[in-house]
Amino acid sequence: MDLSGNAPDAMLSWARVFRRGLIQALGPANAGDLVLNLYGATDACGWGASELARKLAPEYGLPGMHRLDALEFGLVLTLMVRRTGSDPGELAAQLCVQADAILTESLGCEQEPDEPFAGLSPGQLSTLLRADGVVIERASGRIVPGLAVTKMKPMRSPCIWLRDDCAVSPGASVAVVGAGIAGLTVAHALSHRGFAVTVLDEHDPLGPQGVHHGHLAAALTPVISADDNVRSRLSRAGALMADRLWRELPESVGRRCGALQLQKPRGARRQVDLAKVAAGFDLPQWARSVDVREASDLAGCQLDRGGLWMPGGWLIRVPSLLQTLVQQASVTVQVAKVCRVERRAGQWVVFGAHGEALAHAGAVVLATAGDAPSLLARSPVDLSGQADDAGIRRMQVMHRLAGEVTWIPEQVIASGPRCILGGDGYVLPAVDGWCVAGGTYVRDASQAQVTDQGRAENLQRVASLLNLPDLPGQVGDGVSSWPGWAGWRAVVPGRLPVVGPVGADPGLFVCTAGASRGLTWSSLQAHLIADLLQARAPALERVLLANIASGFL
Repeated sequence: MDLSGNAPDAMLSWARVFRRGLIQALGPANAGDLVLNLYGATDACGWGASELARKLAPEYGLPGMHRLDALEFGLVLTLMVRRTGSDPGELAAQLCVQADAILTESLGCEQEPDEPFAGLSPGQLSTLLRADGVVIERASGRIVPGLAVTKMKPMRSPCIWLRDDCAVSPGASVAVVGAGIAGLTVAHALSHRGFAVTVLDEHDPLGPQGVHHGHLAAALTPVISADDNVRSRLSRAGALMADRLWRELPESVGRRCGALQLQKPRGARRQVDLAKVAAGFDLPQWARSVDVREASDLAGCQLDRGGLWMPGGWLIRVPSLLQTLVQQASVTVQVAKVCRVERRAGQWVVFGAHGEALAHAGAVVLATAGDAPSLLARSPVDLSGQADDAGIRRMQVMHRLAGEVTWIPEQVIASGPRCILGGDGYVLPAVDGWCVAGGTYVRDASQAQVTDQGRAENLQRVASLLNLPDLPGQVGDGVSSWPGWAGWRAVVPGRLPVVGPVGADPGLFVCTAGASRGLTWSSLQAHLIADLLQARAPALERVLLANIASGFL
């Protein structure tokens, strides 16, 4: 718990009540361990901790770290839940907190208060934290029951998060270069944290030249693995952050319709038994195996195979999302081509094509997808201190892949599926009479464009997914009249995003490499950058952060 330098008894009491409320709502068998990290509150006496716990329990019982911002209670909560049965020291090793107190009672040990943290005593926890460079001071004269550590302060150490040099003053100006989904999501998050945000892009994001013009709809589909690996856990974190954002936006932006990943047909390349994946993953509230009958019921059409059902899948109307992010966040959009950025006299200056200063800001975020490396190369930014940084190395070998999606008239495929349907490609529920299907991957393309070949490939994908083998023949040459959208994917090795501070001077960040999962990564990247700018510990475990971040550690 970060209590702004003090730990009033009222706050500790509230945290304990909240913890017990989660136990009651989740049940001890489903709970695991919990860490609470609270920001900005000084008086907790009047808060309905039990009511809040019951409200949040269904979502926040999932393993991982969960951040709740701008609650009506006037605080920020970070919940960290450990998988039941995992190493009790694992949670402590993944903490990225700058806290005044840690409450270490285990959710699974309600009847055993003398064995907090599922068998890890306060002394053992303290030893683990000290090994990671944490200075621990005991409360003078008394030990609060269940309170393992007070007055924690991270030291400057390569193995613990601390980049307080990235923080800027509240209300400071921030320039975001790039007005795609990632850039506007970052702008939205920063604006809601109190920053004055200007977004700069060569084209109006809502105009006919905008990068997403013609991008009718897109999908967020979670990724899982049998061992819940780094990619699986990052995907869950990103999907949950996006879910929390989108639920606060108008219904016109999209809906949570669920996603069905079909088992590949027999004989297909890279065949994986999805039932075994679901059994190993073992979080049925996030992803579970379904047979062909249940899959057909969920999709609303007769399929020929089962697969994985993931209720957290979202269908997003891209134009509506972009418009809402701009309008609700009250950001300033400036249409101008950015050629370089430079730090001068303690602030960042964004320069245009003719050397003119377009904006002055306390911080700059480069959300320019595949153009981020070239923009950095044109700017006097010293990267020598990050030569061994994994995020920088991955970004330096970034490449771009062209791809296209096709709009299919819903009447051609019997109104389309009720949920997101994926496997080899995907097809989405109908939006304004069209089902968006995709997508192609084109290496070494000189431009991203809609083509007859791409339409035919996407139609073949839909025919396979919807069990309509005769569809291509029935459509014939009619496919050439269907509209679509083409764009670029910024891809790095491992297909994970890159986010974080770059360069020797503070206040410059990158937010890139969304590949084909920009909707999944954009909210995660936005929150990490906002946390750095506010000197908050990131709402992500250290092992996950190390796989996507530049300059955090």
